[in-house]
Amino acid sequence: MMTVLGRYHRTISFHLSSRGTFGKGSFGDISILLVDGLYRTHECSRAMVVCVSRAEFFLMPFVDTTSLRVVERLPGWHGRYFHSSSMTFAHYDFVRGSSIHEHFHPQEEVYEVIEGELEVTIDGVAQIARPGLVAIVPPGVAHSVKALTDGRAIIIDHPVRPEFKS
Repeated sequence: MMTVLGRYHRTISFHLSSRGTFGKGSFGDISILLVDGLYRTHECSRAMVVCVSRAEFFLMPFVDTTSLRVVERLPGWHGRYFHSSSMTFAHYDFVRGSSIHEHFHPQEEVYEVIEGELEVTIDGVAQIARPGLVAIVPPGVAHSVKALTDGRAIIIDHPVRPEFKS
């Protein structure tokens, strides 16, 4: 719900769920007042939101991934990482023959290959992921990856992978 209070001021009301996300099943109402491009709390019940910038309030500002620090988490996997409020994004350059050991985690994970080929094994079933063929790993399911060629991929996790925050 949005109410226009004036030319440069408006109040936006949200519901905050017990998990801290906006939506139904809320435990507190939040009203945020936009003043000079900043969102500040206006009225609250049990929930509290402190001032956030316009970019923080909306889903995500633009990110120049080429300016991010490169991290080699595993041999042959050179990644640049960033996070939205609910997802982790990893832009990888991978080297032929490199692999990601079998593992599982509570996040859903999507492999989008931009260049090259990856053999992705999900719950014991291997498939070649390449440009145009995406691999989707359900939460809690064992999976592994082997680079069949040099290439690039974007791997997205939902919710956020806290161990990838630096």
